[in-house]
Amino acid sequence: MATLRLKAVNIQIVNRPIGEAPENIRDAWIGLTLPLAPNHVGLLNRRGVSVLSIPRSWLVFRLMAWFGKRQEMRGYVVDARAAIACLDRVSPEAADWWRRNTPQLLKSGRGLLFNEECARMVE
Repeated sequence: MATLRLKAVNIQIVNRPIGEAPENIRDAWIGLTLPLAPNHVGLLNRRGVSVLSIPRSWLVFRLMAWFGKRQEMRGYVVDARAAIACLDRVSPEAADWWRRNTPQLLKSGRGLLFNEECARMVE
């Protein structure tokens, strides 16, 4: 049986992403090409929270969803660990900010959503 392989799709960051990180930290993403997270092949609508507002507890995150405390977001999802590793190659200071301030994003399977206006798809 043949195995279907999806072509890897990337985004390039072309403008400062929106978010809670300081402007200079968000500016460090500009120019980077990042792979989309597995099973996230394009532009998506998601309900989520900003990076500094992410609760460290899964239960609190679920309660936020239950009580409507997550906001609608549209953008591209990348694997957070892979993205921070890419960032580390061009701006170790910015990558260190992410590691210090958002350690919960370093867990396997966590994603970062880059807003539609800051990124474009590339191959």
